[in-house]
Amino acid sequence: MDMVNLSVRKLANRIGISEGYATVLLLLNDWDEAAIVEEWNQADNDLATRSGIVVSAQYLTSEGFCESCETHTSCKTYGCSHLLCRICVKDYVEQNIRSGTLNVKCVISGCNKNMSCSRFLDDVSLDCKNYFNAALAENYSLSKSKNAVQNPIASLKGLVAYLRTNKWNFVSSAATFLQSNMWTLLSSLVFAILVCQQFCGGITFTCVGVYSAMCLVARYVCWGHMMKLIFAFFFYKLVTTNSVFTAAAFSSAATLVLIFAAIVGLVNCHVFALLLD
Repeated sequence: MDMVNLSVRKLANRIGISEGYATVLLLLNDWDEAAIVEEWNQADNDLATRSGIVVSAQYLTSEGFCESCETHTSCKTYGCSHLLCRICVKDYVEQNIRSGTLNVKCVISGCNKNMSCSRFLDDVSLDCKNYFNAALAENYSLSKSKNAVQNPIASLKGLVAYLRTNKWNFVSSAATFLQSNMWTLLSSLVFAILVCQQFCGGITFTCVGVYSAMCLVARYVCWGHMMKLIFAFFFYKLVTTNSVFTAAAFSSAATLVLIFAAIVGLVNCHVFALLLD
């Protein structure tokens, strides 16, 4: 949701509308902020009218008659000028959200204005609010994935810009991953595959079984213990494939170990250098 909220706030600030209505525009325009801003800045554009948003929306709360059920109670406006009670809004909005509608029209027939999500989310249940946020994040991800396929160059530029802007967060996450057990398991699996390629012509189900058993033992241990298991696996392969303990065999093994250690060392050094930068 961080990227979703960032996109919403950015658009709202750029064109001077509420975040709720910025969300409406992004949903209607496939999260293409640049296209929205370009059209918005054109003279006599009708984007607001076509999108059903209120540019200078006033969000009021007052006692009065609900224009839906006509009950005299505490009512609010949700972008347009219609006063609605929480009960009417809650049932209506939750029904729309659960049916997959994220841009919800005003409950009053013929209004055709979208309700501000930042307003109506205060009235729905927590479960429904979480459902809306999850659906919104999924819509954002699907849109970006589709755009990446359609325009890979623009997407790559966007990725580079994001990494530059969020360098510290990205590098910190990368460093955490590289020091985690998951990185240890993945890198050692690569090493095991190299050993299998070297001594038995390819990885087999037996190799996978033996390695998986080692992984179960080593899942929560430190790097040093994992290295011992890697060497144990290596010697297991030597014995079970009837390889001769010759200088050539040890030379091949030493080469694999050195390559593996060098890659791990370079990656870790690079990451920490970035952290210190």
